[in-house]
Amino acid sequence: MNLFRHLKLPLLLAALAMCFTALAQGQRGGARTIIPNVNLIDQAEGRERMDHFRAQRMEGDFIFFFELEHVPRRGSARTFLGQMWGAWNEQGPITRVRIDGAPEGPETFNGPIEFIIQNGPEPKAWRRQGRDAAFTLLSGEALFEPIVPGVHYSVFDLQMPFIYWDDFDYAGPARVQGRSAQRFFIYPPENDPIFQENIDRVRLALDDGYNALLRIDFYDGDRPMSSFRIRRFKEVQGQYIVREIDLIDERARDRTKFTVNSASVGLQLPESTFDPEHQRSPIQLAPRFFEDL
Repeated sequence: MNLFRHLKLPLLLAALAMCFTALAQGQRGGARTIIPNVNLIDQAEGRERMDHFRAQRMEGDFIFFFELEHVPRRGSARTFLGQMWGAWNEQGPITRVRIDGAPEGPETFNGPIEFIIQNGPEPKAWRRQGRDAAFTLLSGEALFEPIVPGVHYSVFDLQMPFIYWDDFDYAGPARVQGRSAQRFFIYPPENDPIFQENIDRVRLALDDGYNALLRIDFYDGDRPMSSFRIRRFKEVQGQYIVREIDLIDERARDRTKFTVNSASVGLQLPESTFDPEHQRSPIQLAPRFFEDL
């Protein structure tokens, strides 16, 4: 069985899509170079891939238990434990993330910290700290702050709003993660100064044969700032999920590894799970419903 043929992308990648512009030769300005190659895809094929990738989702909802291991270039590694609930609504993927624990260290952690993240054409995100606190809508620079102190993960990284950005360039084929891939540059909207100030462009690499996401790179001009690298997949209860992702700070060379430790898929979660006005803790399932990975 070829894993990529049966892959469904959950979590951060559940509905991650590519939009494509018409192919053009030469420069579009701002060092946006179109690389000629015999493997160039045309506009019609690009649109087909976009539609397929945006429509991609798991069968049912899911719950993951995960850990974030932050490994700095210098200093000791730190591990944070958390839980994630995921579903899809009429706007797109929606996720609730709770980070429950952290090791001892110089930073204080007054957990748990929770996020509700709505993706789609009109993305939103909320945050609260403490089980009885109210959720607060996040905007502006708050989207780029670390989700917990000392970890190179932000709400922007979890939300991935660039899925629906309209400005795209084709960057040509390449070998990525040992596979043939097609790469695309995505640019932030001109009417959003916060994104314009924080990121110049995003480069996605998709498996050329199966449209599976292999890597995401974030750029400031021509300098890479950070990258997502998909490391491992795993079959859980008949569906493939992304089990391990590395987020690399390309400037500091710090690494944060996201690993799913146990999962339950094919669920039907209450809508209140993702309602920021609903302050109760989300549903908890018995261990027998989870598969340890």
